[in-house]
Amino acid sequence: MPTFFDALNELMAAEVPLVTITVVDTIGSVPQDRGAKAIVTADGLRFGTVGGGKVETKAIGDAQKMLRGEIAETTRFVQWNLNKDVGMTCGGMTTASVSLVTASLATTGRLPDDIFGLSGPAPSDRVTSVAVDDMKRNVVFEVH
Repeated sequence: MPTFFDALNELMAAEVPLVTITVVDTIGSVPQDRGAKAIVTADGLRFGTVGGGKVETKAIGDAQKMLRGEIAETTRFVQWNLNKDVGMTCGGMTTASVSLVTASLATTGRLPDDIFGLSGPAPSDRVTSVAVDDMKRNVVFEVH
């Protein structure tokens, strides 16, 4: 079964613009834990999940707006109250890193920190630091 990085490498090698979504924090009852990842292209969800159902529909919609240039940032954090913002009954909160990846990144062969959902200002003090450098050293990433 392919991994997130297998799918990312394949899409980047094909120069497919994409957005990565990583759940970086959760509070209360939520459909997916921290670390959940998804890849979205103009055609929709290509890999992974950030919760399915309504939360995933919202995440895909936001990612596709970023791909179309309707959202100016190339990396941003979003925080959704799942009851108020998404219309779910579970009532928790999800914070995600949403990052645009384009063909220009593929030519460098270097993964930015935001693909791991860990760059930029922390969306809350609950987001803990992890060994990003160790993770990046263990990722095999090649563009052919």
